Amino acid sequence: MLLRMMGLTFVDVLGRYLLNAPVPGAFEVTEILMASLIFAGLPLVTRSGEHVSVNLFIQRLSPRALRTQQILTSLTMAAVLVVMTWRVWVKAEEMAEYGDETAYLLIPLAPVGYLSAALIGISAALAVLQAWRILRRSFS
Repeated sequence: MLLRMMGLTFVDVLGRYLLNAPVPGAFEVTEILMASLIFAGLPLVTRSGEHVSVNLFIQRLSPRALRTQQILTSLTMAAVLVVMTWRVWVKAEEMAEYGDETAYLLIPLAPVGYLSAALIGISAALAVLQAWRILRRSFS
């Protein structure tokens, strides 16, 4: 997706400045690809535990307290992601119901919303799995 965005932007800029003919709908396609890219990366970041975090007091925690903190953080993240999945799904249903589409190319937006909701849901499941793995390691 990123490579496609880069290629499209490159061709659009060349067309705009050299030929005075930008790619029709390039901005709309870039927006859709950007949203898809962000939500496609979310499960990968969740699985690898690479979310942005601030570790001010972590080094002072005992190993047991650290595991507890990691489990609670993963479960809290999962809960937030479940709520996000629900709300994005509801919004995708509204987009489908109203027939929302891009202004120039008339690309339907509901599939992007459903894809985003599904990817957020996968991230929520991965966060729960992450908490389970931490919990399982603490008993082995």
